[in-house]
Amino acid sequence: SVAQRMARGWVSVVPVLFLDFLVIALPAGVLPIVLNSHYGQRAYLLGGWAATCKGLLAFLTSPALGALSDVIGRKWLFFACVLGTAAPYAVLGLGASLDTHLILLG
Repeated sequence: SVAQRMARGWVSVVPVLFLDFLVIALPAGVLPIVLNSHYGQRAYLLGGWAATCKGLLAFLTSPALGALSDVIGRKWLFFACVLGTAAPYAVLGLGASLDTHLILLG
């Protein structure tokens, strides 16, 4: 039935949503302190530029991602976007420099 198909859909979406929020929330408390200790006065400027680039790229690519989701399916594209969101933090966790993290974040 339709209700069973919708319930199965939520089983795959909820864990991915949880991981997405986890990727965003965990570093948010620590990253400003690390950036400030590494970059000093430039920390907030560089963080602001990275956030600006991220927002601008999201604005520019959202229509294309919406069209792509119609072709390949929303679940798979959603999963790929979560992996893309997690990538800068995974690279930072693996020991890359903060410069690499800021470039990947933007």
